This record gives sequence, C-alpha cells and structure tokens, in this order.
Amino acid sequence: MYHVGGSAVVWIEAFTNSGWVAFEPISTSHYHDYAQLLSIILYTALASLLLMIPWVIGYYVYYYLSRRS
Repeated sequence: MYHVGGSAVVWIEAFTNSGWVAFEPISTSHYHDYAQLLSIILYTALASLLLMIPWVIGYYVYYYLSRRS
C-alpha cells in the first residue's frame, strides 16, 4: 500500500506463467463515496463467510465420524 496525492493505492502481485503481474483488487478511483466502497468490501467479506459454511460443516462431520471409528 502506498499513498499518492492523499489517496491510498493497494495492489496485489500474482506470479503467473508470464512472471509477476501487478493488479488492483478493487479500483478505488471509480468510487467517490466511501460508503459505497465500504459496502462493496463488506458484501465481499459476507459472501466469503457464507461460502465457508459448507467447508466448516464438512470439517466437523469428518471430525465427528473419524472420532467414532
């Protein structure tokens, strides 16, 4: 993360077949209202947590069944 002209810029680098590629996960330049940006971030976090529920249930079922045998 770095600051440019009072704005924070965040980017992620991923290693691909072409080498290291930098990209912005969420481009903040399109959002002038921080409430809109915050709602997008919170929605993404909530969706990620909801998608984790089947994995957590599966883990506990596996754990329970493995302890019974």
